[in-house]
Amino acid sequence: MNSNTFCDQSTASNYDVFIGLDVDKHSIALTTRDRAGMGKSLKMSYDPEILLSYVHNHFDGRNAAFVYEAGPTGFGLYDAIMEKGYPCIVVAPQSVPVTRGKRVKTNRLDSIKLADLLRGGQLSGIRVPPPAYRELRELTSLRNSQVDAVRAAKCRVKSLLLCNSLTFPDSQNRWSKRVIVELRKLNCNKDVFFKLNTLLDDIE
Repeated sequence: MNSNTFCDQSTASNYDVFIGLDVDKHSIALTTRDRAGMGKSLKMSYDPEILLSYVHNHFDGRNAAFVYEAGPTGFGLYDAIMEKGYPCIVVAPQSVPVTRGKRVKTNRLDSIKLADLLRGGQLSGIRVPPPAYRELRELTSLRNSQVDAVRAAKCRVKSLLLCNSLTFPDSQNRWSKRVIVELRKLNCNKDVFFKLNTLLDDIE
């Protein structure tokens, strides 16, 4: 089962055990269901090795499939499950069907719902990017954050100059090394000078 494959009834019939996981940074709520809908729920520490050891000890030789919702814990759990040869789908929270009238949410209840929906072939997983792509995305995210921070600092510099009747060194409002050098030489009071140079440090 690829991460973006729709788990329909025919696909679900290929598996013997359906495992719904609700994950937070400290723990995993786990619910298992067999084809007849029987199973159990339990809670364990957030540790892929503990999870996979439990599944191996209790369901060795049976075709098991996993599902959990995408969230702040990322895809490390997905990687660990797939490396052990188990199929796993990660679903977007907003794509999980909601039963009307059921407003109570707990980790256990969410894991039960996921296991039941997986067993019923009612879930569609998102595409999980490969690790190399995810690592690159972290770098591009960092670059975007830095670009935004520099842009914000430049706006603060110009606002500071305007507020204190100081002139920006370039008539076209362009930034360059020369402009930064000239800004550091502006004649202003010590408090403004300190703030200006702090902002310039951030830009550089």
